[in-house]
Amino acid sequence: MCAAAADVCCRGELTRLSYRDHAGKDTVRNVAPYRLVHTGRRWYFVAQDIAREQWRTFRADRVVQVQPTGRTVELVDPPDPALLVSRSIAGVVYPLYVTVRLAHSMDQALRLVPPTIGTHRPDGPDTTIVEIGGNEADQLVTYLLGLGTGLRVLSPDAVREALLRRTRNLFEDNSDSQARW
Repeated sequence: MCAAAADVCCRGELTRLSYRDHAGKDTVRNVAPYRLVHTGRRWYFVAQDIAREQWRTFRADRVVQVQPTGRTVELVDPPDPALLVSRSIAGVVYPLYVTVRLAHSMDQALRLVPPTIGTHRPDGPDTTIVEIGGNEADQLVTYLLGLGTGLRVLSPDAVREALLRRTRNLFEDNSDSQARW
């Protein structure tokens, strides 16, 4: 779908967009396409929703169909597409958030956890507090372990306990030459 979205962006053509949201609900919208933005993890389609008269971001992997209408549209005062995507990603509401302290400066922490993934605040010159959202504790633990750096889970206890459980299991699985499985 990225190629079709890129094509309507280049042509500036009013588009009928079929989209499946994060909950699996399908919608059809008329949009004025603007840009495709890559975040390093995903592509996002930036367009103006005609009915709502608002700029929107759509995950490209959730676009079901792009139907050009043949009518060109003129965009008036379009936003910075990368900034719009960054804000929309950061604004997603998750059922669970973890707050961690990283032993890194704010610049280093932003390289580890991009602002599209978490919110950051300095905690002195060499540490940063980061809040990251997710759907469940084990998912957040997987992400945290993937950072490959020391960290302290400040809250919630459910994520701290899941992290301890996972690291204990890894330790036990690798503590002797005889694998448990």
